[in-house]
Amino acid sequence: ADFNRQTKESQLEQLEIVPDRVEVKPFAKGGEGEIFMGEYQGEMVVLKKISLVGVTRKKRDKMMKDFATELAIMVKLRSPRIIQVFGVVTTDTTFLGLVMEYCAGGSLRAALEDESGKVTADLQHVWSLDVALGMAYLYSQGVEH
Repeated sequence: ADFNRQTKESQLEQLEIVPDRVEVKPFAKGGEGEIFMGEYQGEMVVLKKISLVGVTRKKRDKMMKDFATELAIMVKLRSPRIIQVFGVVTTDTTFLGLVMEYCAGGSLRAALEDESGKVTADLQHVWSLDVALGMAYLYSQGVEH
């Protein structure tokens, strides 16, 4: 068990990155954390911060283990229909951070709920196909979402 823990910690250390810049205020919030705009190696990225404030040591250790397992898979995925994960930020004791590709245009949900007519049935069809192809890619890589 100790070897497995050390292996997971080593994986996280290898994927540790330092964003060049991160905005102070989040632009989105979700069930698992807050999303911040940032920059990494000259590219716009997002930093998803999963709060560790008030988390017990035992739960934190489990979160780190689960995080390392998922991350080991996520950084290997390469598809134009899957968000690219660049690395992690684990050096701050208040959060676990995931540095990911930034996709402009807002959320898919917001676009689909927009009633202005900008999102046509044809565009919805294209997006549905993209989602299906992305899911097929994930499944082909042994990932269940």
